[in-house]
Amino acid sequence: MARFSICLVVAAVLLSSGLTFAQGSFAHFAYGSGWQTTFTFVNMSTTDPAVVSLSFYSSDGSPLQADVKDVGKVTPYNFTIPAGNSKTVALVGDPAAPADTEGWAQLAVVGDYPTVRGQGSFRRHLNNQPDFEAVVPLTTTSQAGFCIPPTNPNPMILLPFDNTTGAYTTALAFANSDSTTTQALQLEYDDETNQPIITKTLTLAANNHIALVTTAAGAAGDPILAGKKGVLRIQPTTQNFAVLGLLFNSTGPYTAILPIVQQ
Repeated sequence: MARFSICLVVAAVLLSSGLTFAQGSFAHFAYGSGWQTTFTFVNMSTTDPAVVSLSFYSSDGSPLQADVKDVGKVTPYNFTIPAGNSKTVALVGDPAAPADTEGWAQLAVVGDYPTVRGQGSFRRHLNNQPDFEAVVPLTTTSQAGFCIPPTNPNPMILLPFDNTTGAYTTALAFANSDSTTTQALQLEYDDETNQPIITKTLTLAANNHIALVTTAAGAAGDPILAGKKGVLRIQPTTQNFAVLGLLFNSTGPYTAILPIVQQ
């Protein structure tokens, strides 16, 4: 990024192997130029294999031929997870590339009751330093990425941020996982005394994605946030979006920021 996700609507698509349902999404991936993203999936069924399709999209919503380790460039990447087993999918790319490849990913599973769970990890390599890594979960329609599913169909999402001068920088990624509808997300950054700092409207076309540093000028960030910390309030119009937060330490390490559902 230089980089979880709230609910994803269940959308039926037809693959040659049968009827599949979109089960979850990752708001961001990056590979190449020192970045690697690894997805790990687990088949929760102890009796049936899971037939899975992992699709990759560019920021403009177009399908992306992602560089899957030991497979090559492909989208979607179709695979099967044996009953009670797991599968790892790594996006690698050229570590010496001048820029990383970014986008978002969507998981679909055959069957009317998908049983795949998973997580994504972002690894960053800096010369003469240890690799840094953070893990975020896959959003699923049944869990919404949280322990308790929201009762409000479009709940407020709270995401802590910290841009303390000389210490931290918060980066965000958003993906509109609706394949047909433009979405407008209402964003409000509040400080630690609950006073509004700035409001934004982030408009994302169908299947579009954006990754940003919160202190940069743009649709979802602003230089006024430099030196500030507090909470970002996200008001979605539908559940068809994913959001990821990463908190970067000034010396290189980073950690995932988990959104909170406000019922």
